[in-house]
Amino acid sequence: MINSNSDVYRNFIQHIYNEGIFDSLTEYVATRFVEHQKGVYPPTIEGLTTWITTLRETFSDLHITISELVETEDRTWSRLIMEGKQVKDFMGIEAAGKYFIIDVIEECRFHDFRIVEHWGVFDRFALLQQINSGQKLVLPFGG
Repeated sequence: MINSNSDVYRNFIQHIYNEGIFDSLTEYVATRFVEHQKGVYPPTIEGLTTWITTLRETFSDLHITISELVETEDRTWSRLIMEGKQVKDFMGIEAAGKYFIIDVIEECRFHDFRIVEHWGVFDRFALLQQINSGQKLVLPFGG
């Protein structure tokens, strides 16, 4: 039974991201959903579905663990650990079967126990650093 936005969020992470049960997406996400995370296009429920599908296909055994979750009024904030093994090319990096583990920070706004807005930031640099198969990463700041 859903008693809080935190419950919705926990179930969303487990069922959609970890298990890939997309037919239950509208149980957690409103049809008028707006995505604010960079790289998710279009910024709608369709874009969210495409993004999650891409992650699940690109990284086998994709798993997200909620390490911290805070709820106030109509919002949740979370710190997540995302991990998996790269099996398809991603962000210009060829798949080499490398394992990764990164941090993700998210904020969600809810209405009637459905996510209506999402902001997310994942540690892209740590991801690229871990899955890089020996290619030299060119950093814009000379590092």
